[in-house]
Amino acid sequence: MAGVKTGISGQINNNIVTDGLLFYVDTAYKKSYPKTGTTVTDIVGNNSGTWDGATFINTFNGGFDNDGTNDYWLCDSRTPEMEFQYDDAFTLSSWVKIEENNQYGMIVNNRRASEGGILYSGWLLSHNEGKAVIAVGGYQGGYKWRDASTSTSTFTNQVYNQMVNIVGVNTGVAGEQKIYINGIDATDTAEDDSDPPATIDYSSGNHRININRDGVGTHYLQSETSVVSIYNRALSAGEILQNYQAQKGRFGL
Repeated sequence: MAGVKTGISGQINNNIVTDGLLFYVDTAYKKSYPKTGTTVTDIVGNNSGTWDGATFINTFNGGFDNDGTNDYWLCDSRTPEMEFQYDDAFTLSSWVKIEENNQYGMIVNNRRASEGGILYSGWLLSHNEGKAVIAVGGYQGGYKWRDASTSTSTFTNQVYNQMVNIVGVNTGVAGEQKIYINGIDATDTAEDDSDPPATIDYSSGNHRININRDGVGTHYLQSETSVVSIYNRALSAGEILQNYQAQKGRFGL
C-alpha cells in the first residue's frame, strides 16, 4: 500500500493509493471545498477552479448536484503534467451518481474543439448513451481514439441513480484500456482507431480540466459528483479495488 504524500496526510483517506496521484478533488474535505462559495481545489496539485451553477449537498458525503444544463467545474490554469498522449499510461476516477435520463455527459476531461488540426482532441472519462467510456485522441480525417467502454446493461443494472466509483485506465498499449465499476473490471470493448496515432497538440494551453462538461462547453452531466482523481500511471486491478474499498463506506456501500 502506497503511503500518503507529504502535505496531504489527513486531507484524504489514508488508505487510498497515492503513488502517481496528480489530482484529487473531494468536496467532502474542507481543504478541497470549504463548504462555501464556488472555488474547489485539487489538494494534491493545488489546482483551483470554479464550480459554476451547481448546488452543494452539505452531507458527510459532500458533492455537487449538477443539473445537466450548465453546471460544471473548470480548472483555472493549464496542467501540463496531465496532458496525456495515446501512449501514456494514466487513470481517471470519480465517485458520481448519474441520472438515468442523461444521454451524454462528461465525468472529467480536458477535451478541446480544435487544436493543431485535430478536432475534439484530448482525454476523457464520460457517460455516453448508457455506457462509461475512457478515451484519448481526436478527429483527424477520421476518429483516432484509444478507448474502452462498458456495456449498456452494466450501466442500467449497476450505475444509474446511485453513487458509484467509475474508473478508466489507459495503459499506453493499444487494446488494453479498461473500465471498472465499483472495483470490478466491467470492460466490454477496448478499441484502437489510431494507426498511427496522431500527436495531440497541447501547446496552446487550452486543454484545461473540466468536470461535468467538456472543454467545448457542451455535454453537461446530470449527476451528483463527490470525488475526482487522476493518476499518471495505470492503476492495477488490485489498486482500483483498494481505492473502492477505502471509500465505499462513506457512500453507504
